[in-house]
Amino acid sequence: MTGVAVPLPSSVRWMRALVALIVVAAAGYAAFMILERAGAATATVRGAVLGKQYVAAHRTYSTEIINGRSVPVPKDVPDAYVVDVATPLGRAAGAVTEELYHRVAVGDSVTARVRRGRLSGAVAVLDISR
Repeated sequence: MTGVAVPLPSSVRWMRALVALIVVAAAGYAAFMILERAGAATATVRGAVLGKQYVAAHRTYSTEIINGRSVPVPKDVPDAYVVDVATPLGRAAGAVTEELYHRVAVGDSVTARVRRGRLSGAVAVLDISR
């Protein structure tokens, strides 16, 4: 039977389509993140502390396949001290040291180094200081 094409089972066609969709989505996300951050200038601005949040240390688990078996893998997450700041570019939150977290209060003025996304316009805090 030379030259006769044998059709693939529908499950194989669906799997190929799913893999192609995942590859396209991953490439699209990577392209977006590159365009979002590439060439985005940082600015140092004054802002007001809107709120503070302490996130206690905790453990999370992810599942990995090791030697063909699912194995839960623990990951310890350290304490996080987060300060929410209103800047002229917009509102954003950033992690700070424990010392700075305890030194600032809601309403205090702080200096924040921020970056605005080129496509989304979202403000990201890179650093906060007193």
